[in-house]
Amino acid sequence: KYAYTGIIALSIMIFGMTVFPGVNAASFEDTVLVGDFPRDVDFDYALNNLYVPNYESGSISVIDSNNMIIKDTIFLDDSSNPTKIVVDSNRHLVFVSDKISGVLTILDGVTGGVIDSIKIGDSLWALDINETTGKLYVSDLVKNEISIIDTVNLEIISSINVKASPWDVVVNQKTNMVYVASGTSETIHVIDGTTDRLIGEINPGVKPWGLSINEKSNVLYVSSWDSNSITVIDLSNAQVLYEIPVIPGAWQMTTNQNNGVT
Repeated sequence: KYAYTGIIALSIMIFGMTVFPGVNAASFEDTVLVGDFPRDVDFDYALNNLYVPNYESGSISVIDSNNMIIKDTIFLDDSSNPTKIVVDSNRHLVFVSDKISGVLTILDGVTGGVIDSIKIGDSLWALDINETTGKLYVSDLVKNEISIIDTVNLEIISSINVKASPWDVVVNQKTNMVYVASGTSETIHVIDGTTDRLIGEINPGVKPWGLSINEKSNVLYVSSWDSNSITVIDLSNAQVLYEIPVIPGAWQMTTNQNNGVT
């Protein structure tokens, strides 16, 4: 295992959200050496920790987000392929999916220790958590379903079948709605987080791969691997507002709910 042979480049785009004829954008980058094949990133805003799963190193890089330096490397099981990651900043818990084993790993964000590892599927990919209800939503690329996990008792509550290739899942913390991108169809599934049932679909006009929500403006950003733009959807009426030009191949996004930066 080699913990520092990969590079993660952080590009931050700031979109002005004055409604809605134009978009102001700015960007800057920083780079940090992490492990092999970094695949995702998430923050614990209270601890100022940035977590990066290294798919081929079997490790999680922990970055001081103030100084952009490595502060810790958490090594998982030798057979692990940490794929995607989400942080519960309230409880400082870190949840890591594994595409190969179907195992969900839970880390203590304060100590860096492994709390538990649970086999919940065949090929786990995207995941997001409702920090109020404690429900974790995890996509499975083989079963084409969303598993809903009670993160207090670490039990599967239920599973929801979706269309093929659920590449991303995001939770709107304000509305308790959950959105799932079906990457091989022009479909975004909508799940009611109260009942955990499918209640509708949104057609973004592209094959959706990545999703991010601005909860203040109630808009959904949609990336598509074969598109050169980010599609912006008004979640109040499921209508496309406009598109933001980007370099082709954009996928992963995250939005800071405090300042609206995506």
